[in-house]
Amino acid sequence: MLTIGLYVDNLERGAYDIPFMMSNWDADKIIIFAGSVVTENILRTQLNDYVDIVNIGIPVNRPPDIPRAFNACVDYCYDVIKTDALLFMHADTHITKACMQFIKDTYDKSYAVSLIYDHIQLYNYMWVAYPSVVLSNTDTIVKWDETGDGSLLQGVYEPRKNYIHHHYDRDMIHDIGYITIDKYVKKMSSHNHITGWKDSWKSKVIEAFGVSKEHGLREAYKMIKRYCPLVPIRPEPYAEVLDYYQAWEEYHMCVDFMGKM
Repeated sequence: MLTIGLYVDNLERGAYDIPFMMSNWDADKIIIFAGSVVTENILRTQLNDYVDIVNIGIPVNRPPDIPRAFNACVDYCYDVIKTDALLFMHADTHITKACMQFIKDTYDKSYAVSLIYDHIQLYNYMWVAYPSVVLSNTDTIVKWDETGDGSLLQGVYEPRKNYIHHHYDRDMIHDIGYITIDKYVKKMSSHNHITGWKDSWKSKVIEAFGVSKEHGLREAYKMIKRYCPLVPIRPEPYAEVLDYYQAWEEYHMCVDFMGKM
């Protein structure tokens, strides 16, 4: 049995689009884990009956709550529902149909795999991030480092038999947490409510977007340039995302803005 699991909290702040996250999923069982009653209730209004919703009871108040919740979800899938394999992913990760097929082929071979991906903000390539999508199985149960923020795995998995470590195909995964202006502002606002992530710059850029898109983009891209070059995403691999959010015009506006920065 292949199970797909995803954990989400603070859904009331609007930073996550779970129905779209699920659009290319294909598995024997799907479970969406909620961190709180508020998020659970929102999920029940959004999702169809074929999806199981489980309140794991671990809300995100600080960054280490995220991997702690992830690991509780992994334990639930293996210990409670007794799944053979688990595809677990971050709540702002949209996988392509090609990625889903790759996962199913890997599952059929009884392999496990972790997939790394391009982190995106405001249509700009940032850096390769680790990992957002993990297929584990009963031979290789993969968990997250609980001292971090959900971005690192726990332990060393490379030597394990039938495990593919950090597979990378930049067109397989859409990182959409910060991709559009609307999602960028909502994600910044959501993180600004979490102890350890709240800072004055997030407040500043949120306020700047409240003045105008141009003012907000200028502040955001100035900060991004401190960490990496401004390199627009290739639109073709993100066509599904740009279509869904009706963001083609905004994409071209942001690309033009990057060129002026």
